Amino acid sequence: MNKLLWLENEAFSFPDFWIEEMERDNGWKIEVKNWGNKPDNFTEYDRIFILGDSFSFTQEKISSLSEEWEVNPLKVRVFPAEEVKIIFPKSFLSILEKFIIQSLSQPLFPVEARRVVPENRVLVLPQLSPALEQTLKKRGIDTIVPPSSFSLQREGINFRLYPSGDNVGAIIISPLEEKKFPISFSSSVQDTRKLVDIEFMEKEIEKRDFRKETIGFIIPKKGVTEKEWRKAFHLSQTLVERDKAEVFILVEEVLVAGENLEKEYRKARSSGVIFEKVDFSKLGTRPTLDMRGIEVEFATERDKLKREVKVDWLVLLPERNILPFKLAPFFCGDKIEGEILPLENPNVLPFSSGIEGIFLCPSEKEEELSLVIKKYLTEGVVREIGRGEVDEEKCVLCLTCLRTCPWEAIEIEGERKKARINGERCHLCGLCASFCPAHAIEIKGLSLENWVSAVSLGGKNESSSFRL
Repeated sequence: MNKLLWLENEAFSFPDFWIEEMERDNGWKIEVKNWGNKPDNFTEYDRIFILGDSFSFTQEKISSLSEEWEVNPLKVRVFPAEEVKIIFPKSFLSILEKFIIQSLSQPLFPVEARRVVPENRVLVLPQLSPALEQTLKKRGIDTIVPPSSFSLQREGINFRLYPSGDNVGAIIISPLEEKKFPISFSSSVQDTRKLVDIEFMEKEIEKRDFRKETIGFIIPKKGVTEKEWRKAFHLSQTLVERDKAEVFILVEEVLVAGENLEKEYRKARSSGVIFEKVDFSKLGTRPTLDMRGIEVEFATERDKLKREVKVDWLVLLPERNILPFKLAPFFCGDKIEGEILPLENPNVLPFSSGIEGIFLCPSEKEEELSLVIKKYLTEGVVREIGRGEVDEEKCVLCLTCLRTCPWEAIEIEGERKKARINGERCHLCGLCASFCPAHAIEIKGLSLENWVSAVSLGGKNESSSFRL
């Protein structure tokens, strides 16, 4: 008798007679638990089925849970219950039953979920700033400064630095930044000397007041740090409350996605600071006749009406563009291509480059980055050892897999000189299996075809039009 564990969230509940009928028809023993009441021992179950939102359970998360529960990752299956219940409300239970039958019919190969921890040492490129060095040192992370000429190669989860032979657990790239203003100004506007940066305004506020003057801020959407937004909110509020100045801030978008940043924005608005969303491409400036101010012309996004405001000071915050960093020339025998740029993806680690172990450090983010790096170097990643396998009888040693694998997980060894997969390096991307001309490589586990078959068998009239 197969003993099954169903892990469900609070959105799902199954009548007892459904479970009893399923147990009776299939010879199963089903135990239903929710995430708040998980069992202490997971090893006693033949299979573990997670019922919930499939998008919440990536392969990495399943591997991590398997390592935590000390079970074979092939025993853990995710059933997209939320999606199936919406698409096939009448056939939901039938689809679930067929999915379980298909899962149990798959052979259970010996696979181990093993945590691999990198070296507690990082390489910083192109150069290590004092601020970054200090924060990493505070977290107990060693840093390496590369020589003028060096190369890198993957060594499992680590990177090996040549010619020294040192291993580093992560690479941090501190990209160079290009600062520019979002709009251009004529020489006559610049001659007014009323175009200033925020640091100048911060110093001037401490020395004198701007009573009844008009001050404008221009803040671009791209590359302005949280610190600069806070400074703009604080200075503008001070100018209004202390000096009774008229202050308006021209923006493309207001950044409020930071700790208490929205609160500071609201305080500035409540004090009387005027925020206007405008199209910077249509913003114009010219000097006043007496050259003691600047006339700013813009159209608001709200009503599209053109406005003209004379300002005594115009405070500019620069737009920062991160210059792409070419990492590929430093790697020998690796498959890193293109340029390293920041990712705007909420599903990856903060500061991630999209390549495991390689991180980006924007300016003024050293403290936050050090926490992410410390977590990565301490917890490492979980690999599924034994899931990828080469059939030595089929392998013809064409080396296609060796050339294809981006993680250098293919090794050539043994008396017969056949390929094998190093489980600690393998990311289960499946590229080697896809390109192998001899079909000698298998990634063990439930395939897409099995899942499609399970869904097709389960849905009656509803499933006839369903395709993956």
